[in-house]
Amino acid sequence: MSFRYNLIKLFLLLTINLFLVNNSRSQPYPRLGNPEYTQTVFTVDFNSANLNRDVWRVASNIFKSNLYIFTDSSATVNQTERGLGLTMESHPGYTTTIWTPEGDELVEADFIAGEVMSTKEFSYGIFECNATLAYGRGSFPAFWLYNDTMCTVTERPEIDIVELNASRNPPTYDINIWYYPEGCLPQTSHEYTQFPFTWGGTHTFKAIWTPEKIEFWVDDIFLKEIVNSGQYWYPHLQQHIVLSQQVTRYGRLFPGTPRIETPQTSWFHWVRVKEFFTAPEIRCPDNIWNTVIAAMDVDNKASDITWELTPANIFSGKTSGRGLKVAISPSGSYHTVGKLTYRFKMPSGEEFTAEKEIRLNGLHMD
Repeated sequence: MSFRYNLIKLFLLLTINLFLVNNSRSQPYPRLGNPEYTQTVFTVDFNSANLNRDVWRVASNIFKSNLYIFTDSSATVNQTERGLGLTMESHPGYTTTIWTPEGDELVEADFIAGEVMSTKEFSYGIFECNATLAYGRGSFPAFWLYNDTMCTVTERPEIDIVELNASRNPPTYDINIWYYPEGCLPQTSHEYTQFPFTWGGTHTFKAIWTPEKIEFWVDDIFLKEIVNSGQYWYPHLQQHIVLSQQVTRYGRLFPGTPRIETPQTSWFHWVRVKEFFTAPEIRCPDNIWNTVIAAMDVDNKASDITWELTPANIFSGKTSGRGLKVAISPSGSYHTVGKLTYRFKMPSGEEFTAEKEIRLNGLHMD
């Protein structure tokens, strides 16, 4: 084959690949799932000397994996100007009393660790956490979402946004979806995925959870998408935020405790939640010859709604005002395109905009 043929073939392959890269994530967003329309409902910077116990509930006397116990102690939960430090420590023979369906039970473990859960629950939104996670042998820190309703009442979901699993070398970056059936039946794991990752330093972990899908990100790099195709286990109930420094056995073939490194501390620097609201939709004819009424359909919690028509010289009558409805009239015989811009606020105090092109006097746009 000729050099020219090979060059053309290479050009076509590069063009196709570029098209796929640029268009692989360009699908339109549903009205309850557009990341441009989320309001901040929760933001915590762990930069003071005290944990706000009205915002966070500290796990206490919880026995995990027959290995360690979550304790509410300055040894395991310690906030400073650096951040929220959650620590795993060796504590041979540590005992506590836990609740079981059969009654109180005395348990013993050789390790203690720290975990906190938000007192608030959240629905569909963007969940972010900036943290420096411990990655020595036996470390198992995590940022996750969980519904803690009693299993006798309803099903419960869990979204593991990031788990640093140092049960072996090298530690992996894990995500998972757990489903806890109603009636306290055994939970099931779904879409469990391990990613190779070079641990060390501070990273921002993110999940975008909508009725249609869940996306997982780290440092603005896309990792995975889970699409809701009607699975019984797809999360739809509200969930709490959980930050934890767990402990895991170390070793693939002969897992045990002697090689677990302690103490280890994971530092959580900030957490943010932006919840979705119904994205605005502007209803207006495609072409305007005479006076028409345009209107915006928007979330019922929106307030301070204003509008503006630009450029003002191509419209007659009012070109700015307040409210959802706008009377639009062409000025003269302009065959051009203008713009209708709405602005509004949500209860968070954040301001948002919605725009639509306005075609006047029969102008056709390709």
